[in-house]
Amino acid sequence: MSNGGKTGVLGAYPAFPDGFMDEAVSSASLALPSKKTPDDPFYNNFQIERIHAFVVKDPKDNSEGVAAYFDGTRAMPMIASDAERLRALRAIAPMWVKRYGLSMRVVEFSLRKDLEIYEP
Repeated sequence: MSNGGKTGVLGAYPAFPDGFMDEAVSSASLALPSKKTPDDPFYNNFQIERIHAFVVKDPKDNSEGVAAYFDGTRAMPMIASDAERLRALRAIAPMWVKRYGLSMRVVEFSLRKDLEIYEP
């Protein structure tokens, strides 16, 4: 499925060719482990302690933004809070870089500060 060439935070980006996300999803599926193991740094975490963001720079103004990919229905930000999602996004990242011609960095954020809490 093609995204039809949308406009995002980093400006206009071209449509993925048909079949691109099928290839990306297949690659991401190969990267996913069948289950978490005790040596996985995320194994015992029941609270988000860190996130990983796939960051790119807009060549027009050098501002940073979180990369996103189009999953067929919506743009999905490339942010991971667990090992499985991180592995899946690492499989998609090289295809994203090749498609858009922008460098990408994986950045870890690990300082947590709860700013607001919403209760029912």
